[in-house]
Amino acid sequence: MVVMGTGLLFSSGATGEGWRAWLDNPRPVGSGVLRVFFTNIYEASLFAPSGIYQPQGDFALHLNYLINAAKKDIVRISVEKIEKQGKYDSYQIKKWSVYLNTVFRDLKKGDSATALRLADGRIIFFINDVEISSFDDSDFAEAFMNIWLGNKASYPRLRDRLTGHSR
Repeated sequence: MVVMGTGLLFSSGATGEGWRAWLDNPRPVGSGVLRVFFTNIYEASLFAPSGIYQPQGDFALHLNYLINAAKKDIVRISVEKIEKQGKYDSYQIKKWSVYLNTVFRDLKKGDSATALRLADGRIIFFINDVEISSFDDSDFAEAFMNIWLGNKASYPRLRDRLTGHSR
């Protein structure tokens, strides 16, 4: 299914192949657990071709949820983390918020969510290894992945573990 609106174009489908089919020889780069106020939120793993992470290359951030997470909270926190990067204007952020509200859903303990970033600038989202959306906006792909992987990542210790640079 393809949906257009407010300048967004995204597709939704269930090919059954999962996110691993998009990467050449996907291997783990690193992993860690996000813990907030004594609660483990999710296990995060970064995958890249042959286990070599290149920020401008293809890679996948795979999250296994350890709690139930409401869509509204996932979207709100994602948007807040993008705003804190201080790099994007309010129009972009509003457009991305609409997009995230359209494609994300509530997640239950045990669900997985994967963001696959491709070198061409696209980002593809999967829930439980089923593709839910693809968005062709390289600025959004960078902003979203920088929540975890950028120089100003919201969780620097987790970033270091994901990228294989643990201290």
